[in-house]
Amino acid sequence: MGLLRGIAICGSRSSSDRTLHPDAARTPLVLKQTLPGAWHGQMQLNLTGAVAYWTPTGGVPIALSSTFFANDQLPQTIYLEGNGCGMGEASFSIAGSGGCATNTPLQIFGANATLAGVAEADEESPGGFIAARSVHANVPRTMLALEACGPYGSPGNLILGWDSSVVNIYTTPSGGSALTQFVTPFHGFNGTNLYVEGIAPGATTLNWTYSAQTNCTDNIQVSVIRVETIQPDSMPNLQEIDDGDGNSKTRIFIVPIAEPMEYPVIPVTVRATIAPSLSESQLPADWTLQGGIGTEKLTRTISRAGSAGASKTEFTFTCGGTDSGLKTTVYVYEAKVGLFADEGDLQNIDVGHSWGRYSLDAYARELIPQHLRPYLQEIGFWPSIAGNANCAGDVRLGAGAVGAHWPSGWKEYPICFSSLALALPQVKASDDSPPWYNLLNYNCTDYAIGIGEIVNIYTMDASGVSTPWVFSSWLNTH
Repeated sequence: MGLLRGIAICGSRSSSDRTLHPDAARTPLVLKQTLPGAWHGQMQLNLTGAVAYWTPTGGVPIALSSTFFANDQLPQTIYLEGNGCGMGEASFSIAGSGGCATNTPLQIFGANATLAGVAEADEESPGGFIAARSVHANVPRTMLALEACGPYGSPGNLILGWDSSVVNIYTTPSGGSALTQFVTPFHGFNGTNLYVEGIAPGATTLNWTYSAQTNCTDNIQVSVIRVETIQPDSMPNLQEIDDGDGNSKTRIFIVPIAEPMEYPVIPVTVRATIAPSLSESQLPADWTLQGGIGTEKLTRTISRAGSAGASKTEFTFTCGGTDSGLKTTVYVYEAKVGLFADEGDLQNIDVGHSWGRYSLDAYARELIPQHLRPYLQEIGFWPSIAGNANCAGDVRLGAGAVGAHWPSGWKEYPICFSSLALALPQVKASDDSPPWYNLLNYNCTDYAIGIGEIVNIYTMDASGVSTPWVFSSWLNTH
């Protein structure tokens, strides 16, 4: 009779899972000649738990039910892939003999590791992605399910390998101590769940191997990602301000809205920087920036166009559907100072009045301390005693700053947020302790000119006697 060798095969757990060990070499099976060698009959092979191929790689399975082996052309080597798990059998018989056969057992082994969120076909490329919890502490550990199958009582160990400088492995989803190794006897192993935690940017391979069949191994590539920053690209007048929360993961940037004649209007580009550096195409769909205009994973934009108006946009980054913990807020702000003058009527002894106004859009207004927000309106300086040309001054706000006057000359200027933030405390100080009012030396027009100068808007020379009449004319002609 023809001879078969008892063999062990690295296979999959079920016939539908034959891609489990795509890199495992096929196992050769030698079909030997039936004696006497001069016999010219035919032999037939039947397999359970395995699939036969003509070649060590590639090709399609042999249709054994319709394939016969001429005895005078033996010996011949074919190649087996496991298709199932546990014990199988190879039976080589004389075709049509109804039982004249030689049988050999097939031991079929399998080792399977599954990282949550990673499809079987993606395990080696692109693999799985997890966040570095050294920075992104709110991102949970990722479950790793370990399985193995084979004949009962088989010897050897199951071994999990990893790079401990990139990931830690735990037995629990939270808490506990990191494992230094994971080795368990094959016999009696019924599967377990471990938990993977990224500790540093980089890549490692989770290698799940059966020691007695080293080609029975399941590899999962794991990339550990750290989101370094979320911040706008450098551009004119972009400024970062302290949000005051003491948390380096939350940041605020401000940039002015485009001026009316600005062309082209450059948008704000916000970029997420990650380590290790990967292209957008290398990141899964659920690893992406959130916020702003666009769908790109690592860059988004904000319009600065006047037609879009002022805005507040928050940017975060999701790591596999979980927030990274980083948040960057960008304000496109509109800040202005307005200067106004009513020229009055000198013939009727009406000296007129001058005043100023600070304005800031509703979004950026929240960046101003509460006690300074009342000064984001009209501000005027008056004598504390009506009609008195030389007395204590009185700073008034809103309608009181203007009185019954209507501007005959006015102009509004865009200003920087930082200048406004420095000016408001000065205005409050003058409100708390008003300067002395003197019609000839320091009057409402001098005060209004000063409202512009403390935000770097320089208008009429305030030396000499400043009058609303002259200031109105200046505002209309400059």
